[in-house]
Amino acid sequence: MDYEKPAIPARWEAFAHAWGERLGLAGKEIRLICATERFGAPIILRLLGRGPKIVFTPRASDAFDAAQRRERFHRATVDRAFEAIEIDMAGFYVEEALVAPAGSPNRDRWQDAVILQLLRVAEPVIDVPGDGEAADAAEDALRRDRIVALRVEPDAPTA
Repeated sequence: MDYEKPAIPARWEAFAHAWGERLGLAGKEIRLICATERFGAPIILRLLGRGPKIVFTPRASDAFDAAQRRERFHRATVDRAFEAIEIDMAGFYVEEALVAPAGSPNRDRWQDAVILQLLRVAEPVIDVPGDGEAADAAEDALRRDRIVALRVEPDAPTA
């Protein structure tokens, strides 16, 4: 295993595709990639199609065009105006999961992280009060609750 560029295991890809189908994203390509040449967020979600990549941007982003990025992402998800979903996992994030000992929560943490990204695409509209970090946190909490409910369904995909 190369620490600088760990490969995404095939079972992770199969898991992501199964959940994509489960969440109504059949027909959309789902790519899990591992970029090691960046720092910051452990996972970056992008939509790809004709034109430039559309990056999921949290409300609390410091980007000068954060509001425009959020709106563009939202429009693309609602209109299904994209061909592929790219979930870019940082090298340290992937490596940690691959080398964690059996029974460690780090070994399977990637699963809920992948589902969370897919929910941002499949179910983009969540009405939460407030703005900035508080709204981002509230939205993520609702999505985590949704993940818990989905994962216990009898026909939920597993890794």
